[in-house]
Amino acid sequence: MKKLPAVFDLVVMNHEVDATMYRVQELGVREVGVIDATIEDKNPNQRIQWVDVSMVQAPTVGQLAGFNS
Repeated sequence: MKKLPAVFDLVVMNHEVDATMYRVQELGVREVGVIDATIEDKNPNQRIQWVDVSMVQAPTVGQLAGFNS
């Protein structure tokens, strides 16, 4: 079984350079509740999207650098 990320962690669905970055908001047993981190400042009341834990991955160093720039 894959380890669940922590609440507020950044995650991605793939390791493409321009992949959408998501922020974990809630945790379930086999699912993770995420919001789009790229627009969280402009849209702070996003509805949580639930995805299977097998879909989420930790972002790469390059993805984090792009997100933080």
